[in-house]
Amino acid sequence: MGKQTIAALILGMAGVAVILSPAAAQEKVQIGILSDFSGLNAMIGKGSLAAAQLAIEDFADPKYAVEIRSGDHQNKPDVGLTLSREWYDTGVDVIVDVPNSSVALAVQRLAEEKGRIVLFGSAASEKITGESCTKTAAQWGYNTAVVSRVAVNGIVAEGGKKWFFVTADYTFGNDLEKGARQALEKSDAEIVGGVKVAIGTTDYSTYLLQAQAAGADVIMLNLGGADLVNALKQSREFQIQESGVRVTSAFSEPSVLKELGPASAAGYLFSTSWYWNLNDTTRAFSDRFMSKTGDRPLMAHAAVYSAVSSYLDAVASAGSTDATVVMAKLKSKTINDVFATEGRLRADGTFQHQMYLMRGKGPDALPDAWDVAEVVAEIPGSDAFPPAAGSACSLVKSN
Repeated sequence: MGKQTIAALILGMAGVAVILSPAAAQEKVQIGILSDFSGLNAMIGKGSLAAAQLAIEDFADPKYAVEIRSGDHQNKPDVGLTLSREWYDTGVDVIVDVPNSSVALAVQRLAEEKGRIVLFGSAASEKITGESCTKTAAQWGYNTAVVSRVAVNGIVAEGGKKWFFVTADYTFGNDLEKGARQALEKSDAEIVGGVKVAIGTTDYSTYLLQAQAAGADVIMLNLGGADLVNALKQSREFQIQESGVRVTSAFSEPSVLKELGPASAAGYLFSTSWYWNLNDTTRAFSDRFMSKTGDRPLMAHAAVYSAVSSYLDAVASAGSTDATVVMAKLKSKTINDVFATEGRLRADGTFQHQMYLMRGKGPDALPDAWDVAEVVAEIPGSDAFPPAAGSACSLVKSN
């Protein structure tokens, strides 16, 4: 921070802008953090803003003044589009984060129309880098296909052969199941059943007992938020794990396990692209983040830090904020940072990086209330991500 000073100003209903200005700054770079600041994923939004601030603090080029704007899309595509259009029209160079795939896909089309960049930290739809791919968008954190692939392959390798799905009947849940089914088709495991459940279901006992009756040795919960927490708690109440059945989900965050408590989270298997306690580098970042927010960072926050850092480095290297020039620079780099090992931005907009299969720790192994999981396996990006050649993205097919 030695060469930089920080000033903050409030931009009314559009959110907060934090300007970090080197003393001799001449060129402005404007970043918009579009996220959920008031809904079910409010923890993502507040943390993503903090992560972006940390990335700017670490950006050392005195030629640039960097401004952050933040806005709440309220999980509504029309609200997200209104904010994004206003930002792009008033000089924002890149929009980052955008949890909620419906909002993300709308903003992706707008970014293409405006010739601006959008970097998704936590939007999960595989459409973003599939049939809806664009030249100025990148999916930095993960997508439903890759987390399902990692979870399935890791659990099959551990002996999970008979699978049963409990799936929330909306886009996210169905996409997770679709990815798991595709991965299972390439294995020697079998699917013994599945059910679709409404969002907000509170009683999962019938479905868990149905899975047991079907002879499943793996129950995959394609759920999110409170639904996932409820199903996991009930799997413990019915002693599903104690009967030898693995209970898993394709993706989870430590905040879910922390809410569950160590007794319920013990043995729970899931995949992720990042965890705060992996090594000295992630722990140091986590300590800085916690001093700013009071919480440990989630995967989405590390992805936002990496995306903002990589974007700023590309701008400085290219000497330009032109979207085409900066995206070309990003795609030419191998990225190693707090989030990614041997990270590579592909032609379809997928940021390919390592993934992890994780297992929840028991109550006797928690030196930190946030240290709720341990690494079962680290999977290189080249193995974790489906090959680009199989992508539905026209940008891949045209190369």
